[in-house]
Amino acid sequence: AGSYNGVSFYSQEIINDFSAKQNANYLKGRAIGFDYSRDYMGKKRKDGTFGHIGFTGGCLAINKAENIGIIILTNRENVGLNSQRGYTGFNDLCGGIMDVIYENYQETN
Repeated sequence: AGSYNGVSFYSQEIINDFSAKQNANYLKGRAIGFDYSRDYMGKKRKDGTFGHIGFTGGCLAINKAENIGIIILTNRENVGLNSQRGYTGFNDLCGGIMDVIYENYQETN
């Protein structure tokens, strides 16, 4: 847990603490620093999936049940403001991409 090439970066306890769903009302549906089971993580996600979606276009989902992490990098701001003077949402796009990845992952494992 939390290692690469035999070098440990953080313990399983830290992973569990940061990915545990919080009970406080102001953190409902969140883990520490992460969202918990949101639509942008795909409709085919397993319960307990956590992640984050950033303003500039980064999207992350970690599905501990299937031992898979997905990172999508885009540049949402590059297209500029829409006709309502806001940025176009990309939650549905991220969720769709994640569903395709889950489908292919499940077929091969």
